[in-house]
Amino acid sequence: MSKDKFDIFELTDQQLDKLLGSAFFEISDLLKTKNESGYTYIELDQQKMAMAQLYVDGLLKEVPPNSKRFYLTSEGRDFIIRGGYKRRFEREEKLRKIADEKAEYDLYNAKRIFKTYWFTFGIALIGLAISIFLLILKIKEPTTPTH
Repeated sequence: MSKDKFDIFELTDQQLDKLLGSAFFEISDLLKTKNESGYTYIELDQQKMAMAQLYVDGLLKEVPPNSKRFYLTSEGRDFIIRGGYKRRFEREEKLRKIADEKAEYDLYNAKRIFKTYWFTFGIALIGLAISIFLLILKIKEPTTPTH
């Protein structure tokens, strides 16, 4: 993690490997700590911040509630094995690029269809007129009896 910017997701990725090895782990409070005066403040511990992010994303559960014992859900383990936040953001960026490219092609195709709409509509009307004309000729054609 670079020193000039703070990235909670990169920080969490750095802490993820530590979580895979243990079934349960205890955290006194996820982010809140009380000092001697009774005031609640946020303690900026890297592991607690990483846990908090996983907890917010539903990848970490506390069992039972208010026990201060946490475990990784099966989704959390899969998330870590698949590469964590870095891989998730890479996949999202790749999907965003694909969506942007698809939007460009859709716009190009829509413009092409709009430009040629009346031309193709006219050809369809000419085809309809020819088929009606041929139908009328077929109906008015004299029938000859066959012996």
